[in-house]
Amino acid sequence: MTAVFLGLALAMAAWISISPPSSARPPTPDRASSPAPRLPVPEASTVVEGTDYSFSGRVDGQPVRWSCEARIEIGSIGQVPPATAAALDEVVSVLREATGLDLVIATDDSADITLRFSALDASVDGMSFPGPTTLGVARAQWSGNGIIDSAQILVRNDDATADPASSTGRHVLLHELGHALGLGHTAAERPEIMAPTVDAAHIGGLGPGDRYALAMVGC
Repeated sequence: MTAVFLGLALAMAAWISISPPSSARPPTPDRASSPAPRLPVPEASTVVEGTDYSFSGRVDGQPVRWSCEARIEIGSIGQVPPATAAALDEVVSVLREATGLDLVIATDDSADITLRFSALDASVDGMSFPGPTTLGVARAQWSGNGIIDSAQILVRNDDATADPASSTGRHVLLHELGHALGLGHTAAERPEIMAPTVDAAHIGGLGPGDRYALAMVGC
């Protein structure tokens, strides 16, 4: 991996929307009786919120998240790079193990989390890239009870570093899907998937902050 990848931004869309309030937030499932994530989860004392991890938002003090009862379909729409399906299979498997959520690849366009690809200067479904170094953006919608019900991801198709066939491209997909599941950015230059920039030294698997935060929004 060359230094050209350093500093490429992975931005979460600033206009994450909140739907009108609905019923009270359901209680968090008893983690002792729920299916546990298969990836090891760091002790809370070893990671720091705002540095090693963050959440997209909170409702009643709890991180926004998807329902543990939901089957969450993730699918691509429109023209996508040839390696997209294989890359999605790989990163969704990682997130399924980290969260315990029922994440599946969609077979049609009615996915709960949608993935599109476009060029830098395009606007798709109200989403666009804020600058030339941005490789992907994501937004999630949640109701007044803090339960996410949909999310959209847009990734560059005119920059080879975002190609799902590459390790950087898979990093981008994992990062943006992290936003779709309720995670925010870490502090700059942290060894985490959710760091705001792609660092050649930290491309690969989930960091401790990633794993902790994904477990907290999981089941």
